[in-house]
Amino acid sequence: MNQLRDYSDFEAHQTNSLAWAVDQWKSQVKDRPLTNPLRETLDHVWREVVSFHGGDPNKLLGPDHFALVDYYRKKEEKKKKAEAKRARTAAAAQEPKKE
Repeated sequence: MNQLRDYSDFEAHQTNSLAWAVDQWKSQVKDRPLTNPLRETLDHVWREVVSFHGGDPNKLLGPDHFALVDYYRKKEEKKKKAEAKRARTAAAAQEPKKE
Protein backbone atom coordinates (compact mmCIF):
# COMPACT_ATOMS: atom_id res chain seq x y z
CA MET A 1 0.00 0.00 0.00
CA ASN A 2 1.23 3.49 -0.77
CA GLN A 3 2.44 5.58 2.12
CA LEU A 4 0.37 8.72 2.61
CA ARG A 5 2.74 11.69 2.40
CA ASP A 6 0.85 14.25 4.43
CA TYR A 7 -2.51 14.94 6.04
CA SER A 8 -4.08 16.23 2.82
CA ASP A 9 -3.30 12.87 1.18
CA PHE A 10 -4.91 11.15 4.14
CA GLU A 11 -8.04 13.31 3.86
CA ALA A 12 -8.31 12.61 0.13
CA HIS A 13 -7.92 8.89 0.80
CA GLN A 14 -10.60 8.98 3.51
CA THR A 15 -13.00 10.92 1.27
CA ASN A 16 -12.48 8.58 -1.68
CA SER A 17 -12.83 5.50 0.53
CA LEU A 18 -16.02 6.82 2.06
CA ALA A 19 -17.49 7.64 -1.36
CA TRP A 20 -16.53 4.15 -2.54
CA ALA A 21 -18.21 2.53 0.49
CA VAL A 22 -21.40 4.53 -0.06
CA ASP A 23 -21.42 3.56 -3.75
CA GLN A 24 -20.95 -0.10 -2.82
CA TRP A 25 -23.90 0.07 -0.41
CA LYS A 26 -26.04 1.68 -3.11
CA SER A 27 -25.14 -0.96 -5.69
CA GLN A 28 -25.33 -4.01 -3.40
CA VAL A 29 -28.01 -3.17 -0.83
CA LYS A 30 -30.28 -0.28 -1.73
CA ASP A 31 -32.48 -1.98 -4.31
CA ARG A 32 -32.70 -5.41 -2.67
CA PRO A 33 -36.11 -6.29 -1.25
CA LEU A 34 -36.30 -6.28 2.53
CA THR A 35 -37.14 -9.99 2.40
CA ASN A 36 -33.87 -10.83 0.63
CA PRO A 37 -31.82 -13.04 2.99
CA LEU A 38 -28.52 -11.29 2.16
CA ARG A 39 -29.78 -7.72 2.52
CA GLU A 40 -29.48 -7.63 6.31
CA THR A 41 -25.88 -8.85 6.28
CA LEU A 42 -24.76 -6.63 3.41
CA ASP A 43 -26.42 -3.61 5.00
CA HIS A 44 -24.60 -4.25 8.27
CA VAL A 45 -21.23 -4.82 6.60
CA TRP A 46 -21.33 -1.69 4.43
CA ARG A 47 -22.53 0.43 7.35
CA GLU A 48 -19.49 -0.75 9.29
CA VAL A 49 -17.22 0.17 6.38
CA VAL A 50 -18.82 3.63 6.08
CA SER A 51 -18.39 4.13 9.82
CA PHE A 52 -14.76 2.93 9.67
CA HIS A 53 -14.01 5.56 7.03
CA GLY A 54 -15.44 8.32 9.20
CA GLY A 55 -18.96 8.59 7.80
CA ASP A 56 -22.27 8.53 9.60
CA PRO A 57 -24.20 5.61 8.05
CA ASN A 58 -27.58 6.97 9.12
CA LYS A 59 -26.93 10.32 7.42
CA LEU A 60 -25.29 8.88 4.31
CA LEU A 61 -27.36 5.72 3.81
CA GLY A 62 -30.61 6.36 5.66
CA PRO A 63 -32.26 4.02 8.16
CA ASP A 64 -30.72 0.60 8.66
CA HIS A 65 -32.31 -2.69 7.62
CA PHE A 66 -34.04 -3.33 10.95
CA ALA A 67 -35.50 0.18 11.12
CA LEU A 68 -36.95 -0.23 7.61
CA VAL A 69 -38.38 -3.66 8.40
CA ASP A 70 -39.96 -2.29 11.58
CA TYR A 71 -41.36 0.76 9.74
CA TYR A 72 -43.03 -1.32 7.02
CA ARG A 73 -44.28 -3.90 9.53
CA LYS A 74 -45.98 -1.16 11.56
CA LYS A 75 -47.36 0.41 8.40
CA GLU A 76 -48.84 -2.95 7.34
CA GLU A 77 -50.34 -3.51 10.80
CA LYS A 78 -51.93 -0.06 10.71
CA LYS A 79 -53.35 -0.77 7.26
CA LYS A 80 -54.81 -4.10 8.42
CA LYS A 81 -56.41 -2.46 11.47
CA ALA A 82 -57.98 0.23 9.27
CA GLU A 83 -59.34 -2.42 6.88
CA ALA A 84 -60.78 -4.42 9.79
CA LYS A 85 -62.43 -1.28 11.18
CA ARG A 86 -63.96 -0.47 7.75
CA ALA A 87 -65.23 -4.04 7.47
CA ARG A 88 -66.85 -3.84 10.94
CA THR A 89 -68.41 -0.48 10.11
CA ALA A 90 -69.77 -1.79 6.79
CA ALA A 91 -71.15 -4.91 8.48
CA ALA A 92 -72.80 -2.83 11.20
CA ALA A 93 -74.36 -0.52 8.60
CA GLN A 94 -75.97 -3.48 6.80
CA GLU A 95 -77.52 -4.99 9.91
CA PRO A 96 -81.18 -4.14 10.32
CA LYS A 97 -81.82 -1.68 13.10
CA LYS A 98 -83.83 -2.90 16.06
CA GLU A 99 -86.71 -0.73 17.06
